[in-house]
This record gives sequence, C-alpha cells and structure tokens, in this order.
Amino acid sequence: MEITNAEHVDSEKSKDFSRRIITALWGIPVLVGSLSIGGWVLSAVVLILSCIACWEYRGLVIRKGGDPSTLGLFGGVLLLYFVQRLGAFQAGLAILILGNLILAASRYKKGSTLSNAAYAMLGALYVSLFNYLLSLRQLPTPGGNYALYAIFLTWATDISAYFIGIRWGKTPLAQALSPKKSREGAVAGLVGSALAGVCFGGFWFQWHWLRGALVGLVVGFSAQAGDLCESALKRDAGVKDAGHILPGHGGILDRFDSILFVAPVLYFLIQLFF
Repeated sequence: MEITNAEHVDSEKSKDFSRRIITALWGIPVLVGSLSIGGWVLSAVVLILSCIACWEYRGLVIRKGGDPSTLGLFGGVLLLYFVQRLGAFQAGLAILILGNLILAASRYKKGSTLSNAAYAMLGALYVSLFNYLLSLRQLPTPGGNYALYAIFLTWATDISAYFIGIRWGKTPLAQALSPKKSREGAVAGLVGSALAGVCFGGFWFQWHWLRGALVGLVVGFSAQAGDLCESALKRDAGVKDAGHILPGHGGILDRFDSILFVAPVLYFLIQLFF
C-alpha cells in the first residue's frame, strides 16, 4: 500500500516526539540531580556541556566560512571556567582577547584574521555562560537553590510558549529568525514563567508573590531572548539544529540556549537586588 506524503510527515513527527520523550526521561534526572548535588558533580556536567556546545558553535562558524582556532575556542572556555571560579574574570578576559588575536594572526588560513579571533572570543564567552549555573548553585538560600529555580522557570517558559503557541499562535514573533514562534506563545511563556516564579519563589525562598512574579517575568524574557539569539546563529549558518547529540532535541546549544541567558541574568539580578 502506498504511503502518502501526509502519512509520512505524521510518522516522522511521531518518531521525533518519541525521541524527545526518551531523551527527556534520562536527561531531566541527570540535570536536576547534578543541580541538586552541586559540587564536583555539577562542575563536571557544566564542563561536559560547555565542551560539546563549543564544538557545535565551531561547526556553525565553519559553515559560515570562518576558521576559529580550536585551541583559542576550547582553551578560552576552560580559562574562563577557572578564572570565574577564582574570582579573576577580568584577568581571564584580557588573556582570552590577547591569546586569540595572537593565535588568529599566527595560523592564518581563510577568512579575516580579526573575524576568526572574534569568532573564537565570542564563542568562548557565549558558551562560558554555563558557568553561571555554578555561581547560582553557590548562592546561599533558605531552601532549594537558585540554579534549579532558573531551570524550572525556563522550562515553564518553554512549555507554556510551546503549547499555547501550537494551539492559538497566529501572529509571528520573529518571522526571519524562527517562523514557528508566535507572539501569543511568547506572552504565554511570560505568564508561565511568572506563575512558576511565584510558586517556587514562595516555596523555596519565602518571597512575596509580587517579587516572584517580577523575577519570573525577567527570566521568561531572558529565556526567549536566548532562544531567538541561538536561532539567529543557526539561521545565519543555514542549519536547522546546532547538533544532533540529543535525539529529538538537536544539540546542546539547541536545548540550553535559553538557560545560557537566564543563568547570568538571574545571578546578577539576585546579587544586585536581593
């Protein structure tokens, strides 16, 4: 019996959904468990995620015709990881800039020397935003921890935006970057994050509901901004996914694009105002 194109599409969607569920069944416990335990376990997970994300970013740049130094890119990520733990971020940033300029100039192959140095520096800085999960985990709290709070609010944003967008989304949010995202979904994401902010903020940190709602809105906005920025990188490189290591989800950058923005924003928000 001949299989129609519509049946084939439905079959592929079903397989993709099944792969997403299977990945979530092992991925969520690993992430939540490492964030709960903290210490060297979380440090190892952050380093692994950073290295994989670094490789995915490098692939995007190469598709654009760039040639960033692998040493400068991966070395920059490791450098920023250690200097941030030691509280010497400014010194590490200076070394990152000078080191990549030297590497780009000494190994000129294709593309602009300055562009290749900039690609490597931007990639190292972008991927190193994972480190703020460690910084959030180390902040003292009366209960729970801020790293889990960041993850749960990000998920609340994504889930709310996805399901409301699928059901009622009609107005494109950013057609050029991500055609499937809608303004209705974006608003739902903010509402979902605000509600989660109230629930978890009150339960863990004894926050007033208004504080939890405001933090949730900031997190929801940051999560969607991170998603759109990573979509811009993929669109610029002409690919659908940054990687394929997570079946049904794409790559590490595809799955953690939101948290890369949420973690530093929440960290500085807490440091400045709480």
